[in-house]
Amino acid sequence: MQKELLAEHLKRYHPCALCAATSRELERTFSIKGTELRQLVNQLRRAGIPIASNSSGYFYAATEHEEAVEYLRGKGMEEI
Repeated sequence: MQKELLAEHLKRYHPCALCAATSRELERTFSIKGTELRQLVNQLRRAGIPIASNSSGYFYAATEHEEAVEYLRGKGMEEI
């Protein structure tokens, strides 16, 4: 249930990289620890929910392209 709430929260309030939510913000909002947040994010990603992240935090990727770009940036591939 909590992962569905997290997905909905990100989709509604953090729909792009420019308005990413920090881990600390999400931990406080959902009263969870960082490890639990990362587990929820990983579960959502495995379920096909486009949760992306960058140096600013987590967000609901607006497009597959945005999700791919942030993934590659995270791997150190700045130039795409």
